[in-house]
Formats: sequence, structure tokens, C-alpha cells
Amino acid sequence: EVPELMVSLFVEPNRAIPNDPTLKQLILHVRSKDGSVLELPTAGFQTATKNEDGTVTLVLDLDTPIAATPEELEDENYLSASSLCDGNDEAVVTIAKNAIATLPADASELDIAFALRSKVFDYIDEKGMSTAFASASQTARDRKGDCSEHGVLLCGLLRASGIPSRGVMGMVYVPNYGAPNGVFGWHMWSQALIDGKWIDLDATLRTPFSVGHIATLTTSLSDEGIAAEMGGILATIGNLEVDVVQVGDKK
Repeated sequence: EVPELMVSLFVEPNRAIPNDPTLKQLILHVRSKDGSVLELPTAGFQTATKNEDGTVTLVLDLDTPIAATPEELEDENYLSASSLCDGNDEAVVTIAKNAIATLPADASELDIAFALRSKVFDYIDEKGMSTAFASASQTARDRKGDCSEHGVLLCGLLRASGIPSRGVMGMVYVPNYGAPNGVFGWHMWSQALIDGKWIDLDATLRTPFSVGHIATLTTSLSDEGIAAEMGGILATIGNLEVDVVQVGDKK
């Protein structure tokens, strides 16, 4: 069950997005309800362009991941352990090793990331909202949680496997839920830094990722930055409106 507070924060777009797992491109127009200027990241599969009126045009393209900045490539927080994303924990390391044990010796980092994502989807067998932002190590032992536990555990497994990672806060599109056009609900997922590019991975889905995601901020999940990074989402929760401009090659 979804808490009533979260339902009140859902965002219904101007029209429905097809429930098509093969859909790769989507263009959205996002604005704030209070007229404030939006700051949305260009990250993962999302390119954000700020318009003169303070709104943002988002182009989501699952075939075109965004390259990391030089600063991001050098940021040790994406690979180091923190109290929340403790990829060095014994239980987390064991899950990561088990997830990739059957992969061929020449498996790419992308193959490894996909295997870890699938592992988290299967491993968390009590999917619900009773847990409040558990660490990777706690989730490794409890095997329960919502999108934040899926996202944090996946980030931990990626780091345990030597792949830099970060969390992403934003919204995900849910078709046929609560409104004629479906809704965007608040959500968390992961990104892996592979071959110099950020790859979006959502461990709550049966597929690696879907085009109906809006990233509002990214977080290294470091002890020093998590409070400020997570605080940034408060300016957008309940304050966004979304128009679907183009789906695939059709406006």
C-alpha cells in the first residue's frame, strides 16, 4: 500500500506514456508549481536544458548515456564506503561475489552491473515501505525495503565490485495508477560509472531501466554530503508539473 502522503505528491502528466518496455526516447517539459526556477541535472540517460522562463526541457535517451565530468571521474566518494553505502561490509561483498560468480571471466563491467542489478531485484524479497532508508549492510541482512533500499544496496554491490556508483532521487512514471494519464511518483535508483559514462540502473524493475524516469538530484551517499544532497529534493517534492512533449519519434 502507498501511504496517503505519497499519493498526494504524485504528478499526473498532460498525457499518458505508452507502457512499452522497448521505448528508448522521451522528451518532457517540467516546471515548478510556484514559478521558481528549476535546476535539474544532466546525468545518466537524461539531458536537462534550462529554458528562459525557468522551466526545464528533459531529453531521455536510453541509447545515449551522459559522460562523467572530470571532477566526477576523480571523486573518490563514488567508490569509497560510507555509513549508508558500506560496500566493504562482509555481507554486501558476499552478495556481490555470488551475483557475478556465474559470469564469464571476460564479462564487461556493464555485464557485471546488470547482474548486480538483477541480484538486488531478486534478493530483496520483502518489498514495502516499512524501512526508513536502511544502509546497504542492513538491507543485505534484512532483505527488505522500498526503492531507497534497492538503490543503496545496488550502489554498495557496485562499489564492492570496483565500479563507482551514486544514488539518484527523482520520479518514475507509473502507468494506469491513480489517474487517467498515469502518474510520476517519487523514487530512488542507482547509477554506475562505466567506461566514463553514467548508466542508470533501477533495481525495483524487472528490466534494467525504463525511459519514464526524471532525475532531480544525484548523491554520492557520502557521510559528509548526504544531508545537503538529500535536502535539495525538498524544493521539488510536490512542486513539479510535467508535460509529455514527444514519445519516441512522435510528438
